[in-house]
Amino acid sequence: MGVLSNPAKITTSQIDQYILHLRKQGNANGTINRKLATVSKMLSHAKKRGWVTSTPTIERLPEAEHRVRYLSLEEEQTIIHYFEEQLDQDMVDLVQFLVDTGLRAGEAFELTHDQVQDGRIYLAGINTKSGKNRMVPPTERAAGILEARKHHDPVFGASITYWVANRRWNDMKEALGLQDDSQLVIHALRHTFATRCISAGASVPDVQKLMGHATIEMTMRYSHVSNESLESAISKLGQLSRKSVLQSCDRSVTGTVTKLQIMGHHERTQVLI
Repeated sequence: MGVLSNPAKITTSQIDQYILHLRKQGNANGTINRKLATVSKMLSHAKKRGWVTSTPTIERLPEAEHRVRYLSLEEEQTIIHYFEEQLDQDMVDLVQFLVDTGLRAGEAFELTHDQVQDGRIYLAGINTKSGKNRMVPPTERAAGILEARKHHDPVFGASITYWVANRRWNDMKEALGLQDDSQLVIHALRHTFATRCISAGASVPDVQKLMGHATIEMTMRYSHVSNESLESAISKLGQLSRKSVLQSCDRSVTGTVTKLQIMGHHERTQVLI
């Protein structure tokens, strides 16, 4: 690690030098934070073991908020239809499974049938990013995929690797003219699961447990997306309200014209008499 080659002598100043080194290499703040987190974890472990007596202060760098990319139902259907036309059942199953369970791609590729008990998916902390155990109840569609792939163990890893899946995903994007959508990655399927859960009325704490997020702040990103959906719904409601008002006006005008026509006819009748 260059400037951090001697853990026992690492200082805050050296951490700053390391950050400058990473920036010169073109690393964004988010990437640097992930690397600093690894350093922090290593130093904490060293201190617990008594290998170092103190650890330097490592402050997290500010990160820009990125738009959460998730799939609409139409996009999901288009992507699945593409893989169906390619006769790529592995990718059809993978896309649907990730959308319906919210598993990370790495978790899905390591998933074995032993982890599916009583109709629920159990993920051990050793295999999760947060290090926490979690349980995910599969949808009917996801349960059907597990049943259809019962002779594959691991469920996905036995027939396809992450790298192959990622290549096929990129081929799909190019074929559908989506190659410029840099945020449309396989991980967007996990975002789709969380977004749909929140939009369907699931509480943020419940979604946090399903996603296996270490902090609730990570899950709160999806509540913002849900707010956008609510605003969109209100906008549509507003459009319907305006349409209803216009229809009422039309009916009112039509009624008034009819009354005027009747009154005019009555007056002409009186003149003739």
